[in-house]
Amino acid sequence: MNKPVPFYLDSFVKIKKYCTFIPNNLLVFLTVPLSIVKPHLPGLNFPTYAFRMKHGESTGYTIFDPCRKKFVPLSPEEWVRQHLIRFLHEEKGFPLSLMAVERSLKLNTTLKRTDVLVYNNKLSPLLIAECKAPSVELSQQVLDQALRYNLVFGVRYIILTNGIRHFSCLYNESGETELLSDFPMYMKL
Repeated sequence: MNKPVPFYLDSFVKIKKYCTFIPNNLLVFLTVPLSIVKPHLPGLNFPTYAFRMKHGESTGYTIFDPCRKKFVPLSPEEWVRQHLIRFLHEEKGFPLSLMAVERSLKLNTTLKRTDVLVYNNKLSPLLIAECKAPSVELSQQVLDQALRYNLVFGVRYIILTNGIRHFSCLYNESGETELLSDFPMYMKL
């Protein structure tokens, strides 16, 4: 039997596959080393960041969350959330130690979870971020969801993002939301 012969499925992606041929050039087996195949992830309107990812046969793709300090299942929404966390930390100066991801809250009798909740240095809630998958439109319903969560936390800043579009809002004392032109810097909050 011949030795496995490497070939490329696509010269751009350079995903190496291996196959073994028997006489008459019949294909006997074909495997793809899972460690070199990356999931298809949409491009987002954030800077490019390097993320730690893993693939397990039973768990699928996972991505390391620096706030939770563990690998979590990679979904389109998680892809957006991890970009937002890195952006807030690296570009806007938000400390990872003051970010809570998927923080539970009780809204009436229903348990919900915020995507990202940021605290100030005195551990008072400061900002809520609601992340959606890139395919989900940011609508009034998404803002209403964040505002309902804010009934529990009472933050002044709300971020909505689907990775493509971003909205940053200031929730003022009169109960109105004011659209901001940019995400706030942590040191100015």
